[in-house]
Amino acid sequence: MEKIDQEGTNRRKFMGRVIVAISGIVGVSLIVPFLGYVIGPALRRRPLQLDNAGPIAGLVPGHPQDMQTVVELRDGWRSTNLVRTVWVV
Repeated sequence: MEKIDQEGTNRRKFMGRVIVAISGIVGVSLIVPFLGYVIGPALRRRPLQLDNAGPIAGLVPGHPQDMQTVVELRDGWRSTNLVRTVWVV
């Protein structure tokens, strides 16, 4: 029979609680970097980039006109220029 001390806990319960506490600490220490990896890119602010669509001298107010602009996309070490069409009013 196990010996019970004054507080009513025994060695087996104590070791169980210690194991649960250590498991919790390990779990939290693993989840924090994971959340930073998953959620971090969504929270990162990107600088506002305005592109030149062309001269405004030929535009008529209230009349939509399509203009083309070149956008540079960077993917790792590669840089690609894309031609995009925008509508200017």
